[in-house]
Amino acid sequence: MKPKTDFSYNAKSSDSKKRDTYGWRYPLNHNGKRATIGNRIFLYFAVFTIGIMLALWLLQILFFQTFYQIMKVSELKNTASTIEESYGKESFYATISTLTYRSDIFVQVESHGFVICEAGSNPGEKLDSFAISYNREILKQKLKSSGSHSITDRQRSLSSGNYASMIYASVLGQGITGENIYLFIYAPLTAVGSTIDILAQMLIIITILSIIFGLIMSIIISKRLAKPIINITASAAELACGNYSTTFDGTGYAETEELAATLNYAADELSKTDKLQKDLIANVSHDLKTPLTMVKSYAEMVRDLSGDNPEKRQKHLQVIINEADRLNELVNDLTKLSKMQANVDNISLETIDLRTIAKESIDSFYIHSEQDGFKFELNIEGSTEVSADGAKIRQVFANLIGNAIRYSSDDKRIIVNLTEQNDYVRCEITDFGQGIDAKDLTAVWDRYYRSSSNHSRNSSGSGLGLAIVKQIFILHGAKYGVISKLNEGSTFWFELKKVL
Repeated sequence: MKPKTDFSYNAKSSDSKKRDTYGWRYPLNHNGKRATIGNRIFLYFAVFTIGIMLALWLLQILFFQTFYQIMKVSELKNTASTIEESYGKESFYATISTLTYRSDIFVQVESHGFVICEAGSNPGEKLDSFAISYNREILKQKLKSSGSHSITDRQRSLSSGNYASMIYASVLGQGITGENIYLFIYAPLTAVGSTIDILAQMLIIITILSIIFGLIMSIIISKRLAKPIINITASAAELACGNYSTTFDGTGYAETEELAATLNYAADELSKTDKLQKDLIANVSHDLKTPLTMVKSYAEMVRDLSGDNPEKRQKHLQVIINEADRLNELVNDLTKLSKMQANVDNISLETIDLRTIAKESIDSFYIHSEQDGFKFELNIEGSTEVSADGAKIRQVFANLIGNAIRYSSDDKRIIVNLTEQNDYVRCEITDFGQGIDAKDLTAVWDRYYRSSSNHSRNSSGSGLGLAIVKQIFILHGAKYGVISKLNEGSTFWFELKKVL
């Protein structure tokens, strides 16, 4: 059975959340059901479809008549504009003839109360009778009273039944005697009631088909969208249970592929962290067990054997003191590293000279020159003043030089190079020892790197030196790294901003 993990901010099992098999909590809708992607997409498609259908019904049924009349007025005005532009030209009568042939309109041009020109389309018999029965004087009076160049009017036939027409009237110009020359255009307004009925029946069919299509599409799209998310969720549940080898598959969409890649990277990093945590516990336990065993053993020897022998007692007590110092060093390093990682241990920036700190650090290892034959070489180029925390940089030099001594081989030579560059000073500490495998170069900065390698120490230490150095570099915002080759040695380097 898989352990349950609660990732909710609410510690209580509220009615607005629901747990699944893996213990995850999900938001619920107002009905108490899980708000899934399928449900949401179905809802969005339904709202979208209903909105489109309502818009079509409103436009085609309620506003069709109004829209038809607006378009008819626009068409009538465009026709009149063409005729007015051709007035006074040789093409005037040809233009009228062409326009009436193309459109169902009837055109009259009047002067001195007489029609001097008229033309109509073949189906214009009703328009002809309408024009004869309609009193054009009404339109003339409207033109005069409105003061406009042109007007449009909608009238119903007085003699031919329920028949409506759109009428356009304008003043083309003035004749020789100053009499106005009028243009009258009659266009039929087709009854749209039957058309609306046909459209309504068609819209019913379209609405039903749209709803069915929307349902099918919502189901297909929701499944396609949800599939990579469901896969990622299942893998995330496995990861939460401690299975760091799980793989996230977000194939299908760029966003889910990026999410899957990020989660795969996170799983890999969590796996490394879990391994380091286990290594840390194992190594701390080992480092604590050895000195504690020694302390207990030699304390028993003092109690049972050497208590009355001053020389043996002193020797045994010194071993106890040395092992206690090792325990104290381990605890101090752990405390120091934890403070740095928690950003509790702040740095105090000041102007320091790396030349001085490097010389002092080398002098502190002078005993290794006398007893073990180590040779130290310090090379300096340019100014070496930087802005940094002096105490912590001294610890960096002590740890890196001590590390170089610890892993040196027969060539007991340690080189320290300080080089001034553009806006920083670069420090390199080189040994000619056993080196580091390329695949382990990034791991050397982790806690207890030595535990996962075949390297052996020549001197004691807490195993946290390089991890502490890394945190110091991070606090300073410094660049750092290591260059190494197996059986040829290693060069640890870092760069600090110089004082300008």
